[in-house]
Amino acid sequence: MLDHSVDLYVTPDGLSGLINRSDQFVGEDQTQLIAPDVAAKILLGFNTQPVNGEGLASLFDFVSDRSVALLHLKFLGLGWKLKWIDLSPDFASRTSSGAAPILGPVLDTYLERGTAKLKKGNLKGAMDDFSSVLAIDSQSSVAYNDRGSARFANGDYDGAIKDFTQALAIDPQLATAYNGRGNAKVAKNDMDGAIADYTNAVGLDPSMAATYDSRGNVKIGKGDLEGAIADFTQAITLDPNLAGAYSDRGFARQANGNLDGAIADYTAALALSPKLARAYFNRGLARQAQGNLDAAIIDFDHALAFDSTIADAYFYRGNAKSDNHDLDGAIADYTKALSLNSKNAAAYGNRGQARQAKGDLDGAVADYTQALALDPKIASAYFNRAVIEAQKNDLDNAIADSTQALYLDPKNAQAYYTRGFAKLTKGNLDGALADLKQFCDLAPRDHNADHARLYLWLISKAQNSGADSDQDLSTALETSWNSGPDDLVTKTANYLLGRIVEADYLSAASSPAAATDQAQHCEAWYFTGMKRLLMADKAGAIQAFQQCVATQQKDYSEYVLAQAELQALAPPPAPPATTPAPASPAAKTPPAKKP
Repeated sequence: MLDHSVDLYVTPDGLSGLINRSDQFVGEDQTQLIAPDVAAKILLGFNTQPVNGEGLASLFDFVSDRSVALLHLKFLGLGWKLKWIDLSPDFASRTSSGAAPILGPVLDTYLERGTAKLKKGNLKGAMDDFSSVLAIDSQSSVAYNDRGSARFANGDYDGAIKDFTQALAIDPQLATAYNGRGNAKVAKNDMDGAIADYTNAVGLDPSMAATYDSRGNVKIGKGDLEGAIADFTQAITLDPNLAGAYSDRGFARQANGNLDGAIADYTAALALSPKLARAYFNRGLARQAQGNLDAAIIDFDHALAFDSTIADAYFYRGNAKSDNHDLDGAIADYTKALSLNSKNAAAYGNRGQARQAKGDLDGAVADYTQALALDPKIASAYFNRAVIEAQKNDLDNAIADSTQALYLDPKNAQAYYTRGFAKLTKGNLDGALADLKQFCDLAPRDHNADHARLYLWLISKAQNSGADSDQDLSTALETSWNSGPDDLVTKTANYLLGRIVEADYLSAASSPAAATDQAQHCEAWYFTGMKRLLMADKAGAIQAFQQCVATQQKDYSEYVLAQAELQALAPPPAPPATTPAPASPAAKTPPAKKP
């Protein structure tokens, strides 16, 4: 058993000194006194298990009526135990100045106990122990440093900075205090101050791998990716087993566009720490950026297996599943992401897109609306909602949402197309003409550009503008057409130009696949109706538009346009009066609506 005998000096003013039995004393000007209540706590702490029934219940058991006493204690492996009391100690034989000795073993005991509590997460207990050291020795840089660490862990960043600063005032060479204060400054968003402290720390102790790692993370926040990568590399050089440094360097490389290097670093981090959820998550992002969706989904799966609270892992896995055409899986992931973070506007927007792709238009509109309530600057949400509104014949809102989308993103060619279509359906031919021309100028190779050119031909014909619409469409077919000669849109152009007769055109719309047949006949019957209308064949036009609507291809713009034409050409009759009423003038038939 270890023998750590000590001498504990007690005066009426309190506990004044405790030293190893080494006959070492300090000068009188360095004598330290603590209050009697603190002395009592120390003695009671030492005497939790008295030896042979001997011990002290309180300070006054041995101080009363005595000017001074000397206690002898021994460490028996479980704690300090009282051995004997000398009521008449000869201080003169110990020190020429008669000063009380320093409390080294008491301080060490509190420091060790506080450190143990800090490691176990007992932050209040740790802070109390470190404070007890400082009550005895106000110049203990270690106690200030350790209490600063406890305060930092407890979220008291200002208190932590104050303690670390006091530790450095006492010992300017204490590298750990610079590191701790740097951590607290990061928490306070003082990035420049943190970098300065980390730099001082590694200047005093260049072996501090974790400090290089911390400084690298701050440099990422300041946009200094190359500097961050250099710090992470130094941390790895000093400690090749520092998994976090590999993961952090991977993040910096990913942000710097080096996806292969990032994936290699995340993989190295996971080899050292296989449960590092963030490394799986970030590697998934890198693989997703490379287009490796299956591998990305697997990484997101692993990340969530180790930490199911990473909302972004659900969100990005939803994106990967959506890109992989797993719409149900994507919707489920976006929903889970929103259950963890209901303020994620992008998750609402992306879930809306998945619902829209599945045909759940009402659910999609609700999601777009919620996304815009959270972030009114999401241009895509306005645009996608406008597309649905146009499909539902809610034309005024379609125009308003398209306009807002274009305000936020003037390069959104599809928004011009959607707004032009809505204006065309409402009969605003001038507005439709301008928007569809703008769409073709911005996206001449878009898959909708050829359809837009067909609508421009119809508008020009309806306006009798004098423009050579036939020549414009012919030129487009020869120079800027995107579709192949066997595609229906090409055959439609040739039909409008009179190069294909109606019967052959309608026959060309046929397909052995039922879904394709219905879709192509929806388009063909609409353009047949419009050409008949231009030829003043109103009855034939109505019959063609009815055939178009009968296909039930509600997602097609031609279906919506045919409905609008039918309303203009043959409005529904007024409902019969429920009670006899005077004869009223016949309702006026609205003028035929032009495309």
